[in-house]
Amino acid sequence: MLGNGPLEGGCACGKVRYVVRRTGGMQPYACHCRDCQTRSGSAAMVNLHISLDQFEIRGELIDAEVAKPNGSSVTQHACPACLTRIYSSSKSRPGTGILRAGTLDASDLLEPAVHLWTSRKQPWVTLPEGVRTFETQPDNPLEWIGLLRPEAGS
Repeated sequence: MLGNGPLEGGCACGKVRYVVRRTGGMQPYACHCRDCQTRSGSAAMVNLHISLDQFEIRGELIDAEVAKPNGSSVTQHACPACLTRIYSSSKSRPGTGILRAGTLDASDLLEPAVHLWTSRKQPWVTLPEGVRTFETQPDNPLEWIGLLRPEAGS
């Protein structure tokens, strides 16, 4: 389980480093939707919601506006040298970022608290017993984002 911070991480080449001073107790989640599979090049993407006022970047980032399957868009923020995507942001969620949790130095602590879009997960992926799952993306984000706080599991 991730602590409340600080957490450090960065890109593959080391030109971008960051610190998340406080996580607000949020835990990572895994998204198994096809978009996340394609964009990550893997079976799922593991993310961590962060407050951008608690996020400090060292190094330059490039930004790219990316259309989502639902018609909305997000801005991806990446290292210009190695193209590691560090986080994304959206005008619909001001002040909040979605950190690519695999960029954390302490990636061994990345046990997702929630799995989204399990209806699209790869058939060879086995989810841990007892973990909260959603077959799709819940209509109400508060329904699943609230589960990312440790006290939600108690």
